[in-house]
Amino acid sequence: FTNEDEKSIVGLKPSRVNFKNTPWQLNAQNNSKNKLVFDSDFNNMSIQDVDMVYKDELIVLNGQSRDSLSGEINLKFSNVDLAKVTPEIDSLQLGGVIDGDVNIIKQNKIYIPKSQLTIDNFEVNKFNLGAFIADIKGNASLTNYDVDVTIKDDFKESFLAQGRLDVSGADSNLDLQLKFKDFLLDPLGPFGEGVITNIRGKVSGDATITGRLQRPQINGVLTLEQGGISVPYLNVDYAFADRTRVDLVAQRFVFKSAEFSDTTFSSKGVLSGALTHTNFKDWTIDLDLNSDRLLVLNTKETEESLYYGTGFVAGNI
Repeated sequence: FTNEDEKSIVGLKPSRVNFKNTPWQLNAQNNSKNKLVFDSDFNNMSIQDVDMVYKDELIVLNGQSRDSLSGEINLKFSNVDLAKVTPEIDSLQLGGVIDGDVNIIKQNKIYIPKSQLTIDNFEVNKFNLGAFIADIKGNASLTNYDVDVTIKDDFKESFLAQGRLDVSGADSNLDLQLKFKDFLLDPLGPFGEGVITNIRGKVSGDATITGRLQRPQINGVLTLEQGGISVPYLNVDYAFADRTRVDLVAQRFVFKSAEFSDTTFSSKGVLSGALTHTNFKDWTIDLDLNSDRLLVLNTKETEESLYYGTGFVAGNI
């Protein structure tokens, strides 16, 4: 209908929408909110408390658009299953329960988020990392943001990111301090795409992320405990020595005489060199491996085998 201010109003009766195979109920209480209000030229629009409910999970959406350049959208989450509201991401399965608020502000065609969220029982690829807490606050001019992100379990904070995000110029800049304390690497397993599996271990240390958001510089030192990987094509599994050091230099992971051994025959090797990436894509390697005797193949004969057996190498690779 059209009100006395010549604004059009579209209201939602109790309805249902299916999202990611979940039947959410809209305006389940049949209240007078849950409506869209707009003027004749669609420059001024508002969404008034559209609520979505599934069992004991609640999402409330509201927002407004003052013109084509500015506006905001607010989302409030209460006891919402993370998997029900996040997109499908290859090799990444997320889980947990969300509570909190997300605010997206549009100013001069730039979208800037602000959030205060808690995700309890935060899971990545079915590994429980504890509670994920994110608090992002912007200044009055919406050009600088204070970032405070924590992942912690009942005993410690395994990950902490604090710092600032500057979006005042043409290029956004990061200045973040990262801290790791026995941060679990096991959820990274699927990123090996079957070529490398059983990625495992815990990392501790400090790092900084600075520079342009388009290509940040990551610097720091991490220590790896109980680390290891498997190579299924060769049927070998390697374990790194405890306290293995990994240097982060710009966009490189640098190894300096990292000792490792296979977990079947305990043959040993030493790894040096670097893995280089461009924003975690386009990986290149420059690695040096030395060993007197290292297992590199441990497979059985099959009909399609071009080669098989138990093979060791010695020397420099």
